[in-house]
Amino acid sequence: MVEKIRLSLKDSHDYLDDVAYKINNYLPSYQNYIKKLKEEGYKIIGYIRKSPGKEPDDRRRQLLKTMSLNLKERSLVDVVFASPCSQASDPMQSRDKNQHTLLDEIDVEGSTQDLIKFIASEIKVCLATLDYAGLSTNCLDLKEFLSEKTQIKKIIVDLFPYTNEMTVYDCKQLLEDPGRLKVFNCRKAFYRRSK
Repeated sequence: MVEKIRLSLKDSHDYLDDVAYKINNYLPSYQNYIKKLKEEGYKIIGYIRKSPGKEPDDRRRQLLKTMSLNLKERSLVDVVFASPCSQASDPMQSRDKNQHTLLDEIDVEGSTQDLIKFIASEIKVCLATLDYAGLSTNCLDLKEFLSEKTQIKKIIVDLFPYTNEMTVYDCKQLLEDPGRLKVFNCRKAFYRRSK
């Protein structure tokens, strides 16, 4: 089952009303959902990823810090892990084999390799990420990863700044119908991020 957490906007013509409506209605409802998951024993883990690029380390550092803060503030994650320089299609198990120096400069618990170790110590995990490519666009690898990491029960994809929604995926259902994983490889263009 895919849960779309979305509220329709009453007045889409006025941008300021949209923003106020989202802040006052959608976000508290979503955060109540996260709090309920925590009451049910879920550990809410954030994961951020940045593709290789030509920007200087200070810009990359700032982008990763902002991504981490967004997950902490919107999705109330307990911890955040980061892959500071990997492709969205890279296999999860092979990411961050060498520790990136930026990890010490941003407010995260560690790399993808640390995430994998952390998940192994938990029972019920909800993995939150910013957009689909923030986790992976490699559907076959994602299927393998979720099959091995059975502690991950739910995945939340945060698209709030772009589409006014967070989508929650039940991992058991994703594995029962792997065709559903194709949504992770559906992004046709990069979302424009604020500068």
